[in-house]
Amino acid sequence: MENTEPVNIYLHENMSKSAKWAKYLAIITFASVGLSFLQLVFGIIANKGNIISTVFSFIISTVITMILAVNMLNFSKHSNLGLATKDKVYFTQAFMHLKNYFIVIGVIFIILLGLLALFLLVFTIVLIAKH
Repeated sequence: MENTEPVNIYLHENMSKSAKWAKYLAIITFASVGLSFLQLVFGIIANKGNIISTVFSFIISTVITMILAVNMLNFSKHSNLGLATKDKVYFTQAFMHLKNYFIVIGVIFIILLGLLALFLLVFTIVLIAKH
């Protein structure tokens, strides 16, 4: 029978560190959303730019940011519970939240790459039309 104790200690330490940093990331993200809200309020008070588009973009970015932050916070919470209780259900939930976090990030990157490709296509068509 193999000795798996060093592996378990290594996994426990890394999982604990990952949970701690995920919690820090979530807290910093929540604070960032709060600061963005203050920026939105001061922007509206100063009446700079188009208010409707500013509020719309704030809502979209806030929803995406909050989804990411909540998933990181839940990953941290479930990881810590799993480490404390050694219950596999908590680890399964933790990794489900981590998976959701990466899915959202992946979808955002795919959308951005699509927009970049669209921009390059339009830019190329405009350059060809000018010549």
